[in-house]
Amino acid sequence: MRLTLVPAYVQGDRAPDTLMAALKRADRLPVDVVLLVRGGGSFEDLNAFNDEALVRVIAGMQKPVIAGIGHETDETLAGLAADYAASTPTAAAERLGEEKTQWEQRLNRFQRDLREGVERRVLTEEQYLDEVAEAMKNWMRVNVTEKAGRCTSKGAQLTLIARSHLKNAEAQLKQLQLSQAIRLALRNRSSTLDWCARALSVPNLVGKRREDLERRAERLHQAIHEKLNGKKERVTVYSRL
Repeated sequence: MRLTLVPAYVQGDRAPDTLMAALKRADRLPVDVVLLVRGGGSFEDLNAFNDEALVRVIAGMQKPVIAGIGHETDETLAGLAADYAASTPTAAAERLGEEKTQWEQRLNRFQRDLREGVERRVLTEEQYLDEVAEAMKNWMRVNVTEKAGRCTSKGAQLTLIARSHLKNAEAQLKQLQLSQAIRLALRNRSSTLDWCARALSVPNLVGKRREDLERRAERLHQAIHEKLNGKKERVTVYSRL
């Protein structure tokens, strides 16, 4: 605590003017409170503190004023105009110290409450974050398990479908191979008919029959070729799955 002394006369004819000048000066200083004090004395000695102009200056001050004038039985207008009137100068100083102690206690209590409040808030937020993290873990675990199950199921389905298509393609390929065997047999039959025609000397009949067989064989060959190409493309696609 820092004290600044502003001297003034406290009795006599010059006292009111010097007291007013000192109070105005103190009101301009960077202080928190102003103490107006004087020791005990007779009524005439304390009469300067009943001056009307002095009372108005005290009432109009910006800084709070604590008055400690005379003894416990003394009462002045200046004391009544002050923000707080102590019974003695010592009591005024003690009041200032008491205020400081009270404010320190309030500040300590406020700091303690603030610290405890912050700690409670931090603890609450930590618990909330832990709950959110645990919920996220559970959600991700369930979601990933579900997605993995779906992928496994879809993969199994696709495998079955691919195998089924491959079997169908293999069966169709076997049919195409059988068709090629039929075509070869027809060619052999045509050759046999040619031989028979030459042997029986019926060229016209055999020629017509041969042309008919060749047309049929050509159409069959074209159809087999187109179907075989389509099946081969399917087999290639399925084999890539």
